[in-house]
Amino acid sequence: MGRQKALKGTVSVENDKGSLRLRWRFLGKRYYLSLGLSDNLLNRKVAEIKATQISLDIGSNNFDESLDKYRSRVQKVEKEVEIASLVKIYNQFLEAKAREVGTVTIGKYRSLIPNLSFFGDRLATVASAEDFLDWLKPQNEPVTVKRKIEYLSQAYDWAISKSITTENPFKDLPKRIKVPVKAGARPFTKDEVKAILRGFEDKQPHYRDYVFFCLSTGMRLGEAINLQWSALTDDCSRIEVIDTKRNKIRRFRLSPEVAEMLLARRPDGFKQNDFVFTTPNGHHMSRCNFRKRVWIPVLESVGVDYRKPYNTRKTFISHALAAGINPMAIAELTGHDPDVLFEHYAAYIESQPELPSLF
Repeated sequence: MGRQKALKGTVSVENDKGSLRLRWRFLGKRYYLSLGLSDNLLNRKVAEIKATQISLDIGSNNFDESLDKYRSRVQKVEKEVEIASLVKIYNQFLEAKAREVGTVTIGKYRSLIPNLSFFGDRLATVASAEDFLDWLKPQNEPVTVKRKIEYLSQAYDWAISKSITTENPFKDLPKRIKVPVKAGARPFTKDEVKAILRGFEDKQPHYRDYVFFCLSTGMRLGEAINLQWSALTDDCSRIEVIDTKRNKIRRFRLSPEVAEMLLARRPDGFKQNDFVFTTPNGHHMSRCNFRKRVWIPVLESVGVDYRKPYNTRKTFISHALAAGINPMAIAELTGHDPDVLFEHYAAYIESQPELPSLF
């Protein structure tokens, strides 16, 4: 079933490396249309029907020079995919992601944009994805490389769900990136927590409640700083947190000590959208200013080795695990991915399994 010679002005059906394609000329221009069909008797008949359609359109001045009219639905999808370059897919992904996460998180995703000049207008393939990984490695720490490749993999998973593309060339790359294990900052001990709280009572009493709240709930600093009274029940025993990182709402009961503290600090005539924790002047808190002007001096004054304010979250989780609280419950309370919690905090789970008496 080789190439069949057709009369001048007609559409020919021919074999191209085992697949069928059509060939013809119109107004001095040569046209080819691959059908995506293997060469057999049944597909030959399909090709001949398509060839007749094109010939009739030429004769009736209805010929579609873009050839879209003659492509199958699958071919049209493939053509659209070819137009969707990596940069286009990632920008569309960012637009969708920005509606789900906060400004800090979306800023991390946007940090990848300068690196995408590597691709330009090209379509990403498995080969070019691997080349991009090799290009990134000398310029970034392994943890940064892994994160950037994960962002691209997420973008392509999203694009597949939206029928923008059909394959994810980055799917298997993140697991090939080995990130050296680094010793994280030590959580504060119980004695250090007591010292820190005493230091705030003496040096910065206005911020003592904020620090106590972070240590007692393990909430992210941004969540605590942006907490409004509307998120609390009237008796401050329950809280509702909008988790922008996981795109869900967390609801849980607060300890009696935390509820009592919140009730005591809630002013008369408060408004639901007022922030629970503010500066002494009633302004919105700045994490950077708090760390530099308040946190560091207090830790120095009580002789506690410096660790970032975010360590209050790690302190809560590690002590909760050591106290025997169900890790899944802790993950739900703090908004952690359970796998991440087990990976980073397993050392604080004080469990010594005991062999049962079987016989």
